[in-house]
Amino acid sequence: MSRYDEDWVGAIVEAASDAPETTHEACRILWTVTDADAGKVAFSIELQNGRPVAAMAGKLPRGESADVRVTASEAVFLSIWSGARSRDVAFMTGDVKVEGDY
Repeated sequence: MSRYDEDWVGAIVEAASDAPETTHEACRILWTVTDADAGKVAFSIELQNGRPVAAMAGKLPRGESADVRVTASEAVFLSIWSGARSRDVAFMTGDVKVEGDY
């Protein structure tokens, strides 16, 4: 398994399958990493009731769209995902770009 491939994004869904449910509507988030080893890469995660239910490596298929698009460098994403950096601070300093209905 390598970072951002189908197995990697599938592992996200499995790891969070027991997350507590919320009352949030269904949502598709497209994550874009601007400087991965393979260049610019993307993956999407679909949430229902706050839980990931599906994930896909790569861009969304033609004609499909994300509710939210999140873009950052790999270093920023990794620091947020590891807990070393606050996502709020990363957003407020412009290191993370968020677009869409959030």
